[in-house]
Amino acid sequence: SEAYVPVKPKFPAAAKKQTDEGAVAFTEYYWESVNYAATKPDNSALPPLGTDDCEGCALMEESVSSLVKASQRFSQPPAIPSAIELLFNSEDGARVLVSVKASKVPILDADGKQVRRAESLAFSRLVDLRWRDGWKVSAIVVN
Repeated sequence: SEAYVPVKPKFPAAAKKQTDEGAVAFTEYYWESVNYAATKPDNSALPPLGTDDCEGCALMEESVSSLVKASQRFSQPPAIPSAIELLFNSEDGARVLVSVKASKVPILDADGKQVRRAESLAFSRLVDLRWRDGWKVSAIVVN
């Protein structure tokens, strides 16, 4: 089989707007960026997308940083959203429900050898977005 080649996602035009579609588009972009960061690995991809006080964002960033430090990467995107649903959108922010399917994806070392395998599971997260001249993730909460 062919090796997966990570490609940095393009920021969607819809995500530049404070609309329902913009909130959903930004959330999709965030998860695409998580998968990119884990497969590249690239610890610079996620920090600009979250607020400074987003603890869930910090955990995602720490996971990617640990991959970078260990010279490891996921061989395929590890967490694919199966559904993204806007729960509400207000003047200051939005809440989006993300259902995710995490697959048993091999984690490879710098030589491409498998060092471990991610667990396969399905889960959901509430993603809170804040609008301040653009969307940012302000919280990722276990649902």
